[in-house]
Amino acid sequence: MAIRSVVPSVACLMAGLALGWVASSYSTPRVRAGQADRSGESVVATGTVSVEFDRLSRQASQTDALYYLDYAGGRLMATIPTLRQSTAGTQVLGDFAVRDLVADFQPPRGTTPRFLMTVGQLGLGPGGGWAPLFVIETTTGQVATYRVTQGPVRAGGVQPPVFELLELKKLP
Repeated sequence: MAIRSVVPSVACLMAGLALGWVASSYSTPRVRAGQADRSGESVVATGTVSVEFDRLSRQASQTDALYYLDYAGGRLMATIPTLRQSTAGTQVLGDFAVRDLVADFQPPRGTTPRFLMTVGQLGLGPGGGWAPLFVIETTTGQVATYRVTQGPVRAGGVQPPVFELLELKKLP
């Protein structure tokens, strides 16, 4: 009689554990704030370039990019930090990819371009996603969407980033 009274409790406990395990695999993405700072005519920001999910460990791993807007030079630079250790020392920053913002936006001659920059978030969660970089040029009223990815591996294992302009659109 004592075993029969324990069976429903154990069955409920097992069902609750199973439901909790299943529900935890469908967790919602966490809210994250992008990092940015401005000093004079320079802006620095970071954003996620990829999120990969390891099904074995059930952990998401993200890769970030470092963006630098050189306002005076009209350049936008990006690198994907990667920790590399060797006998020569530790290296975190690799090659920088560079975009010419004046060439991308083509402001009229005689005008001084004014740039704003922010990082967005598209689908960041356990299943993947990335963070596009948005640059607005206020004198022409245009917004550009950029993406940074790891380029092909070159000699010596160097993998420079690729910086592409995805879209250039006039603001309404």
